[in-house]
Amino acid sequence: MLLVFICLAAFAVGLAVYHSARLAEVLVKSQLRSAGFEQIELSLSRPGLRGVRLGTLSAEKNTDAFFLRASLKGARVPYSLDKILSKPNKTVGSIHISNAQISYRSKDSPNDTARATEDINIPTLPFKKLTIDNLALDIEGSRAHISSLKLDQDEDGKTHLSGTVLYSATESSQLSVGPLEGELTAFSNDGTITVKFDGVLMEQPVEGEAQLARSLESVKFKLSSAPKTPAALGEILEKMNLKAVAERNLVETADKIQIDRISLTGNLKEQKLAVELGIKAKPFGLSSKGNYDLSAKHGKFSAESNNVKAQDLAVLLRPFLPPETNSLKLTGGTVSVAARGKLSAGSDLSGSADVNLKKLSGSLNEIKVDSLSVDSDVHFNPNTFWTKKAAAISVGSVEAYSIRSNDIQAEVSLPKPPKSTAGSSRKIEFQLARADVLGGSVSSEKSIYQSDSSNTVVVLVDSLKIENLLTLYPSQSVRATGSIDARLPITIKDGKVLIEDGSMSSEPPGGSIHYSPPEGTAARNPQLALAFSALRNYQYSSMTAKVDYSPRGDLELALSLQGVSPEVSKNQPINLNLNISENIPALIDSLRIGSTLERKLQRAQSEKK
Repeated sequence: MLLVFICLAAFAVGLAVYHSARLAEVLVKSQLRSAGFEQIELSLSRPGLRGVRLGTLSAEKNTDAFFLRASLKGARVPYSLDKILSKPNKTVGSIHISNAQISYRSKDSPNDTARATEDINIPTLPFKKLTIDNLALDIEGSRAHISSLKLDQDEDGKTHLSGTVLYSATESSQLSVGPLEGELTAFSNDGTITVKFDGVLMEQPVEGEAQLARSLESVKFKLSSAPKTPAALGEILEKMNLKAVAERNLVETADKIQIDRISLTGNLKEQKLAVELGIKAKPFGLSSKGNYDLSAKHGKFSAESNNVKAQDLAVLLRPFLPPETNSLKLTGGTVSVAARGKLSAGSDLSGSADVNLKKLSGSLNEIKVDSLSVDSDVHFNPNTFWTKKAAAISVGSVEAYSIRSNDIQAEVSLPKPPKSTAGSSRKIEFQLARADVLGGSVSSEKSIYQSDSSNTVVVLVDSLKIENLLTLYPSQSVRATGSIDARLPITIKDGKVLIEDGSMSSEPPGGSIHYSPPEGTAARNPQLALAFSALRNYQYSSMTAKVDYSPRGDLELALSLQGVSPEVSKNQPINLNLNISENIPALIDSLRIGSTLERKLQRAQSEKK
């Protein structure tokens, strides 16, 4: 519409000036009125034989379908007298306009059947080039300011434009884009004007395409870009008044991240925006897409990243992790995440994500994990996150301080907190289904953990082999066989562990104990001489124990044994009651020292080889 208006005005002005300034004014107004314009104001200054300067020109067109107002100020129109008759469309040379303003408003008109099929096309321009210092557009409340606009049309009817654009949508949407600087190529096809763009958006290369149809009823656009860092992406989104993503920690990892692509598509008329984003982060990728209703301020999104190598992800997320995880090393496994959700007013996110960890392996301090897999769904809103179903966890093996567990199966869930409990600590529901430890298995009853409360989990031990247990703390003086079951109610309060009224019992048919006390022990303790003699070769049929563990780390076992000792009497039953104490933190320290020493010796032997 703008180009049609400029063409009519420029050519009419050139012919009119050839006769007189007064005749030019009459002809220009006549041409505009024949095109449906009214409220025309025109002032000419400095007319001449080869050019004319317009002081001001403004006109309005008001129909049932739309309202259009245009104004020009400070236009210079040169023309060639010898081409007026031979090549009328080449008569006018390079038109220069200081300032131009175009305002367009559509109207709802149910009786206007012609409007539904009305098309727009790029007309053949009656001049070679056009430059506009400043052009202000107002289309349905969306505003754009274009500076240093240059326009040229080739023999094929393609129009080339260049300039700098600042765009802002309606006040309700608060969307702004710019500066957008580059070159446009526009052409008509079946009543639709297609515009292709190649330029720079805030110092980032951008390619785009827009389609304008039916008197600007539809302005569809698509932009794609590849900023080098997330900081650049954050700057773009921040200047568009969308929530920035370039937080400090993310910027710290910018050298590991590359934005593979950004694609924006939308419809200015309907104020809808669709976004596609691709991220490469040495060497995995993330793809996402979404749409956003600028007027209603809500949208939908989805994102997906498949089979990311765990060690690559650990490097990327290192700045986000707490200092306690500095020794974390991942050596294998993959991570896949698929998220979807909604973005509402105020940039509030809500939705869900499927998180899948496959066969992760690694270590943290003295703990080694092999083949960890997690299958979980996480739901979230601006205030919290939760799981609707328990996350399934399986681990091939865990080794901690020389204690190895295999085939671990567990479930963990994070219920959605009630609104009435806002501010309190979260509840975690969990259950250890099975873990093979020391020849037996360990499990737990379903339990709830809450950090600001006292929590109790009942651990169940089944068929644990005593001889395997003794390998943790090897001693030349004690050997034992048999299997035991146990029920241990473990309470955690204020970071301390407590066991009260735990129980342990042997499995039939029992086992044996061989204890060789240090020399002279029986002489120093005559009352224990019989017990020491019996324990040199004790065949028990039943062993039970009461188990207590204090917050200081002291484990107390009150053992009751029933059996015989061939060393004393083959047929005479001997019942023994023993109290055993051990400080578990000290025992773990010794295991840690032993484990560290063993690794150093193995490393030294491999270096010698």
